[in-house]
Amino acid sequence: MVGVRNVSGAGRGLLLVGAAGLLASLLVPQLSWFTFSGTKPELPAGTYSGFDTAQLLRSLVPAEYAWAGYAAWAAFGLLLVAVTAAIAVAGMGRRTRFVGAGALLLLLIEGVVLYLKAYGLGLPPSDTPAVLSVGYGFVAAVVGSALIEAGGRLPSRVPTMMPAPAATFERENP
Repeated sequence: MVGVRNVSGAGRGLLLVGAAGLLASLLVPQLSWFTFSGTKPELPAGTYSGFDTAQLLRSLVPAEYAWAGYAAWAAFGLLLVAVTAAIAVAGMGRRTRFVGAGALLLLLIEGVVLYLKAYGLGLPPSDTPAVLSVGYGFVAAVVGSALIEAGGRLPSRVPTMMPAPAATFERENP
């Protein structure tokens, strides 16, 4: 295909490492994403993995906006799609963009929503604070997404061929 660039070997390696990091942070329960402390019933204290974070975000949505609760599961599914796309791009070698950036955007939205919820519950009228701390699993997911984006953008160092000079026609004089 004209105009399609390949990913370099280093880019393929970054894609695979990023996909492995993001997949592990999503599916391994020992890699916690967030830890909440406090005694608020709206935001139960405990450690949450990637799967548990999607369940928590779904439970935080009021009943009249139940459709928005499914956005947390859609984000979890899109992160799995980003992992699959990174592995496919590493296998095919075609250059892509914005797969890792989309995953980063989803992760940051999840983090901001949970931070704002914890902050809102710990405001001064409350007698007990609600505290949010970020775990290694969330950091691994962010780093994995950044590696996916960096790996998808590294071009191959294959030299391009120089175009052939145009043929010139000269008139012969008899």
